[in-house]
Amino acid sequence: MGFRTVIAVGTDCPGLTAEKIRKAIGQLKRFDVVIVPATDGGYVLIGTNTFQQELFRQVTWSSDRVLEQTLQQAKVKNMSVALLDPETDVDTAEDLKMVEATLNPEVSVIIPVLNDHHFLKETLDAFSCAHHLGEIEVIVVDGGSPDGSDVVAADFKAKLLKSAPGRAQQIEMQKRIINAAATNIGAGLDPERCIIFVQSQVPEHTELTWILNTLTPMGHLERMTQFKDKAGQNEKNVNVGLFDYPVLQTADILLYKGCAVPVGDDQVQHIELSREIARKFNARYGEFFPEPQHILSDAPRIMGLDGKNKMSKSMNNYISLIEEPDVIWKKLSRAVTDEDRKRRTDPGNPDICNIFTLHKYFSKESEIDRINKECRTAEIGCVDCKRILWNNMVEELKPIREKSLELINNPDSVIDTLNTGARKCKKIAEETMDEVRSLMGLR
Repeated sequence: MGFRTVIAVGTDCPGLTAEKIRKAIGQLKRFDVVIVPATDGGYVLIGTNTFQQELFRQVTWSSDRVLEQTLQQAKVKNMSVALLDPETDVDTAEDLKMVEATLNPEVSVIIPVLNDHHFLKETLDAFSCAHHLGEIEVIVVDGGSPDGSDVVAADFKAKLLKSAPGRAQQIEMQKRIINAAATNIGAGLDPERCIIFVQSQVPEHTELTWILNTLTPMGHLERMTQFKDKAGQNEKNVNVGLFDYPVLQTADILLYKGCAVPVGDDQVQHIELSREIARKFNARYGEFFPEPQHILSDAPRIMGLDGKNKMSKSMNNYISLIEEPDVIWKKLSRAVTDEDRKRRTDPGNPDICNIFTLHKYFSKESEIDRINKECRTAEIGCVDCKRILWNNMVEELKPIREKSLELINNPDSVIDTLNTGARKCKKIAEETMDEVRSLMGLR
């Protein structure tokens, strides 16, 4: 044939990998012929150092004696033969069924997760049938969830991989954005009547913050009680961003010439600062920004379940608007009540009990009056009181939770709402900054 070495690979052995072929070719340095036997009596010819047609002329092809007859011819020709591990080849429909049972799936479903314990099982169940039949493989890529997501993946027999922290943080941030937007919409914000957007999509916020920084005395920021509280909670992470946050908040308001700002009572001081900054700008460059006023609701401050601090996610003393009823009960059952009430038979004092305060937001007036009376006379215990609050809280939050979860499970809809809002805000922000630059002589 004109070639010193001939390599011919049969393509009907799906188990023949590149690594096996490399190993077989290496055997050509020691043997004249390298053969991979097939389980049906045939073989896959990997190679011969010197091609000889006689090696194949006396072979009855398509029989179960192909390998036997080829080896006989090699012996006659005094050729050394290397026989490797046998493989299954595919000649018939029955062969194909046997091979399919040994093949790896061709489709891999990759599920990135970070603290998605509640949603992961539902997602995995959607692939259950195909996964257990071996049609697909499921790979869960976990960014370090402490919530048991890895246990859910293991129970499903999914492959579990760990992702780099940076990627996990990106996933978590995107999820937080969608969850926050969905929860606000679920709680009643109508995108048709208000603009919902992600602040970082409108860079004019940062530009105006820098300009307002040049007008804000350091002493004003040092007096902010929120900064003092946050700095005290985490002394190792007291950064400029935390210190300067009230100026960014002022820019958020003034960029859209906001006049009224709904806040909790802990943010009133920040709104007062925004008025001072607006006055400083107007005094220096001419009347332009309105002086925003704060608006307090009937519940300007809701205390956390620890009974000592404002309800806050960072303090881990909160109840989310979209939490499952059993999670709400677990949190309420551990919540602090009247610490002076040691036994069930001791009378309580609703005036110093945070659970009673929460009743005012979720329970009917008649229930509040009854609990107020029966707590003081020990006719009702703390567990009973919490159970009533739990029932009312679950009922009140149910429509919010259902609407929010519907949106969370349809993230494209939420993202569209945020992108639409960002475009609207961008237009307003650009117009404001054009006027600001003009007043300051920056253009």
